[in-house]
Amino acid sequence: MPGSNLNLTCVAEGSPVPYVKWRNGSFDLTPEHSIPVGKNVLQLENIQESTNYTCVAASKLGNIESVTTILVQEPPRIVTAPRNQTVISGGVASFVCTALGNPKPIIEWRKGNRRLAVPHYTIQETPNGSVLRIGPEHLKRDKSVYKCLAENGVGEPAYAAVELRVLPKDHIPLGFPQFTIHPRMKAVEKGRTVLLNCQAEGNPTPTITWLKNMIPLNLDDPRLSIIQGTYLQIIQAKKEDEGTYECLADNSIGSSFSEQALLYVRVRLVPPRFSTLPEPIYKVMPGSNLNLTCVAEGSPVPYVKWRNGSFDLTPEHSIPVGKNVLQLENIQESTNYTCVAASKLGNIESVTTILVQEFVGVPKNVQTCSLGSSTVVIQWDSPEEHNGQVTGYKVYFTTRPKLPTTDWNTQNIDNGTLAIISDVTPETIYTIRIQALTGTGSGPLSDPVQVETQEGVPSQPLNLLVKFTSSTTVELEWSHPEHSSENVIGYELYWNDTFTKKQYHRSIPPITSYIMSNLYPDILYHIWLAARSKHGEGAPTQPVTVKTDQYLPDEPMNVKVEPISSTSLQVQWKRPANKDKNGLIRGYQIHIQERDENNGSVGAAIRFDVTNEVEEAYNVTGLRPDTTYTVQVATVTWKGDGIHSHPRTSKTKRGEPPRIVTAPRNQTVISGGVASFVCTALGNPKPIIEWRKGNRRLAVPHYTIQETPNGSVLRIEPEHLKRDKSVYKCLAENGVGEPAYAAVELRVLPKDHIPLGFPLFTVHPRMKAVEKGRTVLLNCQAEGNPTPTITWLKNMIPLNLDDPRLSIIQGTYLQITQAKKEDEGTYECLAENSIGSSFSEQALLFVRVRLVPPRFSTLPEPIYKVMPGSNLNLTCVAEGSPVPYVKWRNGSFDLTPEHSIPVGKNVLQLENIQESTNYTCVAASKLGNIESVTTILVQGPLRELDVIGSKCKKNSSPSK
Repeated sequence: MPGSNLNLTCVAEGSPVPYVKWRNGSFDLTPEHSIPVGKNVLQLENIQESTNYTCVAASKLGNIESVTTILVQEPPRIVTAPRNQTVISGGVASFVCTALGNPKPIIEWRKGNRRLAVPHYTIQETPNGSVLRIGPEHLKRDKSVYKCLAENGVGEPAYAAVELRVLPKDHIPLGFPQFTIHPRMKAVEKGRTVLLNCQAEGNPTPTITWLKNMIPLNLDDPRLSIIQGTYLQIIQAKKEDEGTYECLADNSIGSSFSEQALLYVRVRLVPPRFSTLPEPIYKVMPGSNLNLTCVAEGSPVPYVKWRNGSFDLTPEHSIPVGKNVLQLENIQESTNYTCVAASKLGNIESVTTILVQEFVGVPKNVQTCSLGSSTVVIQWDSPEEHNGQVTGYKVYFTTRPKLPTTDWNTQNIDNGTLAIISDVTPETIYTIRIQALTGTGSGPLSDPVQVETQEGVPSQPLNLLVKFTSSTTVELEWSHPEHSSENVIGYELYWNDTFTKKQYHRSIPPITSYIMSNLYPDILYHIWLAARSKHGEGAPTQPVTVKTDQYLPDEPMNVKVEPISSTSLQVQWKRPANKDKNGLIRGYQIHIQERDENNGSVGAAIRFDVTNEVEEAYNVTGLRPDTTYTVQVATVTWKGDGIHSHPRTSKTKRGEPPRIVTAPRNQTVISGGVASFVCTALGNPKPIIEWRKGNRRLAVPHYTIQETPNGSVLRIEPEHLKRDKSVYKCLAENGVGEPAYAAVELRVLPKDHIPLGFPLFTVHPRMKAVEKGRTVLLNCQAEGNPTPTITWLKNMIPLNLDDPRLSIIQGTYLQITQAKKEDEGTYECLAENSIGSSFSEQALLFVRVRLVPPRFSTLPEPIYKVMPGSNLNLTCVAEGSPVPYVKWRNGSFDLTPEHSIPVGKNVLQLENIQESTNYTCVAASKLGNIESVTTILVQGPLRELDVIGSKCKKNSSPSK
């Protein structure tokens, strides 16, 4: 309860013993300088509001979290009380009541002390309340005092009373509000503006209130405004603006409602396109600041994010739509930034390059040695002060160090920090200096060092280069040394790689080319070569770097494309024949390109990602009707997307005229009862269904129209003998071809002439509450001759019993197993036989959700020690209510795509592991998130390349 005190104790174990702290949201409650180890008690006093507290236990081996939820219970209180109303008999009354409390109160309407259940009462739930709608009014029956009763099991129920006064039709007072213009059905394109109009007269001038789906509109939304007191203007229309609109005219004399009108919002689909982009290249000085603005358009408006390499710079939970400004501060190195605009229709990218003007320091730790009579080896360290833009080095050497450096001999080194100088004079002292080069100039010279040449082994081979590579072979080519004191009798070939992280050696004969075989695909190799005579091994070449080709997956086989509708194509394929050879398939990419009449490309191609590796078919949606497209499919592995399949051409279907699929059935009811007709239709575009009586659109308040996925339900309550006995039409149209319609007859019998055997209910369903995941039974029973058939309805729509959780027991009981939140609603029964039809009273079903914060049930080991190239699966399972989303993260990089994060379980598949790192499993729900870290330790580090090593004696010395 509010004002309570509570102590939360959290104890954690480990070696070393972890630090334990408490957090509320992102705010740390434990001061950083005094975080205790092993145990932490959080003392809460005078608790006033519900919130979450997170206990975090952390050590150098990782951190874990546990969330505790504090729910403050509050008794219900009425926030908005209904207002008294005066209406004309046969019209409509509506009362709004809102209440707050914790748990959320349940609102019930009563007339006197009895719960309202007569069919002509409609109750509509709102986020914090309820709307009672009564119509049409009857002078004697509905004139009364009504109560809005709110209860939540905490304290006493709250209520508010309201009086409904009903005037006879033949005694309408002067000045009573009457509508002169009623709203009419309209359709608007998403993002455009629409005006709805209604006007009423009366004295005093009535106030106009607009309602949507029977609920007063919230005009706090800046998109909604009232113009000239009566027009409703909706700007930047959204799909959720669709619904049934009407007006309430109110003055001191009374209240009246307009006819109802439907508003449809049509969505026009436009793939993303950039409207504003940064320059392709910016040249800046180190330490500069820069803003990069990226704006994209489309329908729906695309999300816009920035990426640096493969690292997303925009957090997934806060990606803006339409525009994203990347603020760069204290820029130190050149790099590329990619703006990505994405929607369900595809994604586009644009790259901006930042070039930092270079500055560079002095090369450090210059070392030299003599290899034989004509070769000197020099090695050094990169400058400590540089911004990553060193493009090479220049080596200065001379036997006359007092000359200006412009007169020294030089040799340029494009890669690495190693130089081998050949053709030097034997038994001579050389002075050496090194200079770093950048794209815009050169740095200062290093301090001079000296080396003395000597007589000995052959000089280095010349012109070592890579002539050809495949996925498993590298062909090398070189020339014999120009100077050798002895004949070359062979060569020593050395290499290492980034896969095995080992150094290898092979002796080969005195040839000038060699093919290295049995290599690993897609691996970086460093290769160097030395000549050998009978006196020993000479100076090696500088290492050459080469990467073997990767295995790319072959194109998918048997690609087929078939039109499904006017806006979609189905793409089918088979896995490539060499799927095992080319690695584990991760999914597929489908590339769609629109074509014009001359087979030219229209706009940019759209890519669809299929992330399920076992799928061999995909429905591409959001396309244009009667349009030609070319389709290509590519296989995706860890190495990327493979060869695109041969283009397949297909054309979307033309629009399809509407057709009635389920026609309404004739009904016979008793005056004062309820009738309900179901009509479904198909077509492309989706048809709009309208109900008519004769040739007039239905708009009288006691007609209720409920939209369904492919149709509409017309509900008429209560029936009146002369007014409602008629033929009704279900009219479906979509702008293609002629409208389709189905006619149905409603027969209404007088109350005092109920025929024998007419269905009558003996048991009505009653309001119930069930916990999510449990089973609930609803009951209704009816008698008649022949025995009536019972049909259950939810929210006026017949239930779909294809759902295996729903079943009918003993012909009348409705059983719902594993109850879900979407099972909530208003339930009723329809009893039918050959004599007629009748409806039961309505009953509410509430599904309560038990909230449980996320917790792990299965985790990988904290540490795995593996060899390079190993494969490993990490399984993470979490529980809670709601079931949490589970994703994997490597550092700050999310490994699970945001659009396909699984719930409950996530298996991370690691292949060809090359380096030690940490992976974090994150389980998250609206009640908080928890994390668990797994460390991968790779055994066997790569040996360092040491060209000088033991090959020669280092004799570097500062110049004197």
